[in-house]
Amino acid sequence: MVRKIVAILVCLTASHAAVVAQEKPTAVVFFGVYTQWYGFEKALPGYTLKVCNANSERVEDFPPVKDLLTSRFLVLSDVRGSEFTESQVKLIKSFVERGGGLLVTGGPFTYGLGDFKEKGLAELLPVELTEFDLKWENAGKPFVRAMDSPILEGIPLASPPMVYWIHKVAVKEGAQVVMRAGDDPLLVTGAYGKGKVAVFAGTPMGLPGSGQIPFWEWDGWPKLVQNLATYLAPEGGTQ
Repeated sequence: MVRKIVAILVCLTASHAAVVAQEKPTAVVFFGVYTQWYGFEKALPGYTLKVCNANSERVEDFPPVKDLLTSRFLVLSDVRGSEFTESQVKLIKSFVERGGGLLVTGGPFTYGLGDFKEKGLAELLPVELTEFDLKWENAGKPFVRAMDSPILEGIPLASPPMVYWIHKVAVKEGAQVVMRAGDDPLLVTGAYGKGKVAVFAGTPMGLPGSGQIPFWEWDGWPKLVQNLATYLAPEGGTQ
């Protein structure tokens, strides 16, 4: 009898663990060349991340419509607009317009260098893009708080990290600059339809100088990503 009770308890515990695992909110990461340095999987252990690799020609394993629309937010990380089909771009726009979140991060193959205007993705962003927007800052520029925001809650900026390659963007009317790199907009938020959009204009590239901490090795980076996820995810769960 005791053995049966123990066996039942073990089964119930395993079932409960499986249910908990299934209850993790999901997010979709469109994974470009430099995405690994952003450390999304390490920063977001509370999410099930659906990773869709971008191979310079197309996005592999684009999620089914139901899976996409039930995700909490999407990440476009160093991907080209030309890697998406026209119907996929329409789905991404619909996702955000209906209330989903969108985080876009920099890299050598995205933003102005990534056909965002030509493919219609620039419409989603709270910034204006130019074609050759990625610029090298040899000495690096520090992260600077530009406003009070829940995104920066618990983020240590007394000894700020550095960024060495920055997409030079212009802020659209109504958007908010949360952080700057020196004087340049670095983290900008805005809205598209019912959804929230965040643009990170830095890239995980460059060699730090003596005593400098590149942002992708900074101990505050995972917390910043977590805060962005909380900010972007629609209130009340999935759409």
